[in-house]
Amino acid sequence: MATQGNPLLATTERADPNELRHGSLIDLAQRLEQLRATTKDVVVATDAVRLGEDMRLAIPTVGEVPLSNHAHTQVAEKAGIPQRFYDRLRADFPSLLARNVNDLFPSGSDRRLIRIADGRVRAVLSDRYRALDSYDLALRVAEKAMAHNAQVVDASLTETRMMIRVTLPQYREKVGELTAAVRAAYATDTHNAEARRAAGALALDADYVVPGLLVTNSDVGSGAFRVEPYVYRLVCLNGLVGEYSLKQIHVGARLELGEVVYTDRTRTLADQALWSQVGDVIDATFRPESFRAMLDRLRGAHQVALPRVEAVVDVVTRDLGLSEERRAALMGYFAAEGPDLYGLTQGITRVAQSSVGADLQTEIERYAGDLLTDPARVVAVAT
Repeated sequence: MATQGNPLLATTERADPNELRHGSLIDLAQRLEQLRATTKDVVVATDAVRLGEDMRLAIPTVGEVPLSNHAHTQVAEKAGIPQRFYDRLRADFPSLLARNVNDLFPSGSDRRLIRIADGRVRAVLSDRYRALDSYDLALRVAEKAMAHNAQVVDASLTETRMMIRVTLPQYREKVGELTAAVRAAYATDTHNAEARRAAGALALDADYVVPGLLVTNSDVGSGAFRVEPYVYRLVCLNGLVGEYSLKQIHVGARLELGEVVYTDRTRTLADQALWSQVGDVIDATFRPESFRAMLDRLRGAHQVALPRVEAVVDVVTRDLGLSEERRAALMGYFAAEGPDLYGLTQGITRVAQSSVGADLQTEIERYAGDLLTDPARVVAVAT
């Protein structure tokens, strides 16, 4: 369950011009190929790395390289500097930050795997970090999608994660009736009309969902590789993430000092067992009986009344660090859907869809799925 103070959810939303969001699998593959072609991994002694006043990292055998925002967060963590203080120094006192980082970086036998791509340091990682190749993973997901006649409805790539959402439109199921307010709102919504038709929502006659899965991976140390059940609501094209089926932490054998060269054979041997497991999990997630469990929870959510709407929204607002604007939007969505657990989770996923970044969208969708499974914290204030 997401909790108050979650650093990802509490930050101010900012659009990343380099982010791929709501792209196709082809768009994603092209971006991943570009990253793969320029990626270099180097293992160095931590005390041999120096941060310059120009915010470039001096790396033995490589030279001085600028850092991504994510790499800066990892440098702050490794140096033990609180993130807000680090960001303030970075903006206003870069020379002071450089001195602090260089003095506080671990010394002795400590080593780091530094991942460079597109001319930037993308990550500062443990020397035991095992990167799971996102390009290979995307190909495996595409192969399984074709085998199941599934559709890739979203492919996104941020500075820290790859996300692929896949659905099975042929398993469309009714979970209830649309309220008059929801029907009226989407009857005039031309923005998503074409996407709804493509997803199988031919008319606004009832509340239909289709099963799917969400595959996420980070090759820069920002979370585990996951395969998770996903439910796609056709009227609004919102998604909700279920409990994960597969979670793989990126830990491997300790790497030796110097540049790390991954041959195709090395990647294949290292990941072969995992790819087989991924295929099994995708197959299992796409079975109709797996979808039934999610359907039962969705239908049952209509029976969980949440009459104290403002108190419930206050809990969600604190958990997600929502702005006043987002809180007001959630109130409107919740009111339109109806004062029960189903209405709340659909309102939350609508907020997720309208969020600026793909990382934030996914975290909010997971939060909605957590509430569906365990609504105790909102039920406690709603009655």
